[in-house]
Amino acid sequence: MAVKLFFTDLDGTLMVNHRLDSRIRQGIETIRRQGGHVIFNTGRPPMSVWQMQPEVDWLICANGALIYDGEGELVSEKRINPKDLRDFVMTFAGDPIEIVTKDGVYSNASLGELSRMFLKRKGLPAI
Repeated sequence: MAVKLFFTDLDGTLMVNHRLDSRIRQGIETIRRQGGHVIFNTGRPPMSVWQMQPEVDWLICANGALIYDGEGELVSEKRINPKDLRDFVMTFAGDPIEIVTKDGVYSNASLGELSRMFLKRKGLPAI
């Protein structure tokens, strides 16, 4: 029986070493060739997913805030109220903050701080 809908997360689920390997790409091609639909759902910003050049029917990014069709057209966007965002940033102004948008990732932290935060999240020792 052919797969009708393949809906998946990326990091820690479908990706190997932060990449879509050739076997995964072949599987996606098979699903689409048989008439099935492929939807990626991720917390990543869209630019980091589009750089992988995936063949998908839908892309849900930024934890659902941005939805794109298979042509890369933005079809839905839910933005944070600017006042709420400002209040959040001011509340945690003394701490390193990352804000992911459709245009990129913004932070008040230095590259060294960001590296340490990444390593800590991944459970890796600081170098």
